[in-house]
Amino acid sequence: MKKLVLALLVSVSYLCTLHAQRTLSGTVTGDDGTPLIGATIKIKGSTAGVITDVEGAFNFYLPAGAESLIVSYIGYQTREVPIGDQSRLSIVLKRSTQSLGEVVVTGYSEVEAKKLISSVSVVNGVALDNTSLTDPNQMLQGRAAGLFTTATSGMPGAEGAVRIRGTGTLHAGANPLYVVDGIIVQTGNLTAIGEDYREPDACCTSDPEIMAQINAADIDNITVLKDASATALYGSRGSNGVIVISTKRGAAGKTSVNLNLQSGVTMPNFGNFELMNAEEQWNYERKVYEYSGYSQAEIDQLRPASMLDNTTDWLHEAFVNGRTHQVDLQVRGGNEKTRFFTSGGYFYKDGTLIATDFERYSLLANVDHSISDRVDLSLNLNTSYTHRHNAYTGNSWESPMLQWYRNTPMQGKINPATGELYTGTEDDWIGQVSDNFLYSSQKNSFTVSQFRLLNKLSLRVKLLDNLVFTQSANMDLINGDENKFYDPTTGVGSWFNGGLSHDYNQNIAFTNQSKLKYYTDFGPDHSFDILGVFEYQRVHWKGFGADAWDLLSPYTQTGALAGSFNANRDYKSDYAFLSYLGLANYAFKERYMLTASLRRDGSSRFSTNDRWANFWSLGASWRIAEEAFLQHTKWLNDLRLRASYGTSGNAAIGNFNNQSRYIAVPGYQGGLAIGLQELGDENLTWELSKSLNVGLDFSILDNRVGGTVEYYKRRSENVFLEGPVSFTSGGDRAKQNLAAIGNSGVEFSLNLTPFKAKKAGGFNWSLEFNIAFNDNKILQMPNHRVDSFNLGIYREGSPVRVMPLAANFIGINPDNGEMQFLQKDGSITNNLMAADRYIEFSPHPDFIAGLNSVFSFKGFTLTALFYTAQGQTYDIGVFRSLDSYGNELGGVHLKAAGDYWEKPGDLATRPKPKVGGYPGVNTHLSRSYLFVDASFIRLRNIQLSYALPASMLTKARLQKMVVFVKGENLWTITNYPGMDPEGVEWGRDNWRYPAGKSLVFGVNTTF
Repeated sequence: MKKLVLALLVSVSYLCTLHAQRTLSGTVTGDDGTPLIGATIKIKGSTAGVITDVEGAFNFYLPAGAESLIVSYIGYQTREVPIGDQSRLSIVLKRSTQSLGEVVVTGYSEVEAKKLISSVSVVNGVALDNTSLTDPNQMLQGRAAGLFTTATSGMPGAEGAVRIRGTGTLHAGANPLYVVDGIIVQTGNLTAIGEDYREPDACCTSDPEIMAQINAADIDNITVLKDASATALYGSRGSNGVIVISTKRGAAGKTSVNLNLQSGVTMPNFGNFELMNAEEQWNYERKVYEYSGYSQAEIDQLRPASMLDNTTDWLHEAFVNGRTHQVDLQVRGGNEKTRFFTSGGYFYKDGTLIATDFERYSLLANVDHSISDRVDLSLNLNTSYTHRHNAYTGNSWESPMLQWYRNTPMQGKINPATGELYTGTEDDWIGQVSDNFLYSSQKNSFTVSQFRLLNKLSLRVKLLDNLVFTQSANMDLINGDENKFYDPTTGVGSWFNGGLSHDYNQNIAFTNQSKLKYYTDFGPDHSFDILGVFEYQRVHWKGFGADAWDLLSPYTQTGALAGSFNANRDYKSDYAFLSYLGLANYAFKERYMLTASLRRDGSSRFSTNDRWANFWSLGASWRIAEEAFLQHTKWLNDLRLRASYGTSGNAAIGNFNNQSRYIAVPGYQGGLAIGLQELGDENLTWELSKSLNVGLDFSILDNRVGGTVEYYKRRSENVFLEGPVSFTSGGDRAKQNLAAIGNSGVEFSLNLTPFKAKKAGGFNWSLEFNIAFNDNKILQMPNHRVDSFNLGIYREGSPVRVMPLAANFIGINPDNGEMQFLQKDGSITNNLMAADRYIEFSPHPDFIAGLNSVFSFKGFTLTALFYTAQGQTYDIGVFRSLDSYGNELGGVHLKAAGDYWEKPGDLATRPKPKVGGYPGVNTHLSRSYLFVDASFIRLRNIQLSYALPASMLTKARLQKMVVFVKGENLWTITNYPGMDPEGVEWGRDNWRYPAGKSLVFGVNTTF
């Protein structure tokens, strides 16, 4: 009897459990009937949930007490769906240009889009999928209004420049702050690569970008924070804007495996200029000698016909087609307690310049575990290893970028006497550079390897129903290993009988972050939350290096077999930040929103007198569309006015600039001498930015048209600049807070849906367009002075880094062949050295814009991203050698250099060439026609994909399979005569490695 009763109790208990945890299934589609793959379904009040499969379907067990679901998908309005007694649901989401229920990640917190006051641009992971670009900076180009990216080199993995709403500094870091999964990370060049023991001022390399170590396939979304309401949260480091990167995370439900395979080809970009071939150059240079008074015998001796027997097209030898490969394996899944996302990736890309490439291995593991209803634990592990074959660019002799126009095409690459490649050291070598890069690139090597470990452990405790405490510990570790080897048989290696250089460095940042958030509702109309943060970050950098030369053997690349050895490079440095942050948000009827933040930062980079600073912001928004007088306006979906004002700072000036620094100089009377290296300023303090932002968001016609219009004005004060000091201090200059810079402009973003299908699989067309205008100007220089440097000048009233003033060249006088220059008073002079120099050129674009178009029909999707920058001017410095009026004989010449004046009446663009050229013409100050418009329109990315239908996938037990072909930088419209109009932030295009093109095929499969 007891056994029977026990059996009945167990049965009843089991039936109750089945009732408490019943199965719920259903589908999620867009309002056009399209299944939404990867839509998130969560139980309200819980972190438990699932994502939809390739057919938009879901299926999971409901826990006891579940009353409603929260269903969300990027680009659609989030819905709360009551469950009731239903076992199957058909959920339809409405498309939105900015879903009011969408959550925007700002690093320290998450904000519902409908309550957002800050100026932000969000790029979701869908836009970043299947990319073959090396780092997130390149992926943002054209997708975020007001963000201007330039690649200082086309070498894969090279460091780039990113500017958000203009440049607001002179001698400090101008790139934005990066936050990855809530971790403030180290960025930029973290190597010793810029120091060369042979040519310390050579500007001969392209620095690696540490952000290239993040795998784009792991990114869920990127948020660009632009105004003070957002950037003031980061206080001392937010004045240049903030880029917040969130990686993908797990979801409860059936485990899914995604495999992405890509392979393709990279191709060089040769620009819009043409070079003389060997025969054309031979004839041209013979004419130059003739015009310079040389006899026929002398000309035949200098340029004999035999020079045409062995020729080379050095430009097409320097640039080659390469390969690109990518493999990504991702696993996502979990249950109500534990959710995980793991991925492994491999990426390889050849550079288009000979002997350059980039290789990356990456591993990511994000785990979220609910210890109890009130305690959650999260772990982020993001590791990567990159290996890069670098190439000297700049003015280093072994650089292929220099040699392709320094070595004459009348010089062959093969030595007829040996049948082997010339080394460049032979007596019969006639190239201007005593090195043949085709030989030296096989013998010499320059490699950079970096390992990165980016970790975060976070504990979230719900102390009360409306009080949450979060504690996290973060570490960002970067190890770098750089090796250079110069074979003694190469041109450069022969200078010191072979040599090698090795540098190792380590950068490690520890961050402790404590957050306490309180939120509450005062009745149905009032909501309030407040966030308090304590943050401490310490960064330590150290390294050592050694050089060796006079190698005993060219086959053993080790300093142990060297006749001379130098190991005096040993360096270390560190800095720390201590910060307190408070953030408060208030909403009334979700119609009127207010926000305020206050942050206090202390930095070891400044003296104790100026170590602390306060940064703050105020913001408000008004959802006008919720007012009673607009609620019956059917065509209006959303209308919101936003405004904010606040301050933020910049401390990216390096360490110890507030202190005088000294250097030990060996060899002084047999010992060491201590000398002053750089003066410090004890009063050095933060750069300060004051920003105003006003924005209007709108959405109309059933959310088929929406967008944002914003006006901003930013004034940067206390800008770092070298200022004069008393000579009694032992020096004459020191970095001080002396200048001021202004940036103001207008941004406009528009989202359109011109065609919208009425049923699943129909034709859809969506457009995203953004354009930004920025006015940059130096507002204050000490005593109105003008500072010059090798790439431009700083002048009060002008943009940052304008070109030095140039004479106004207006052409060639057809009567006498003399160059003509227009004076300020309107007169014309042919005396270059006496010509007025008053023409100013700016490297900053008047505006930048992006257009992204997406077509879809029956599984086919065609996307095309166009990007443009208009109005910038570059000094195309390399043309001073290619078009030198006879001064650079023995190099390479533009084909256009043959358009010169010979006799009265000739309409030519150049004077008659002569040996030695003309006084002053090789300077950028004199030839204003070398300052050229670098405006361009570029097809940044185009992709055609096809998603196999579900009927085919079911048999193969697949959730998704997409095959695609894509191209990057395939088409450019520009009048710029150089190789590449993109990426010359400093304004001078001098031996720059141009961006290449790529064509890639791939397949993306989910099991």
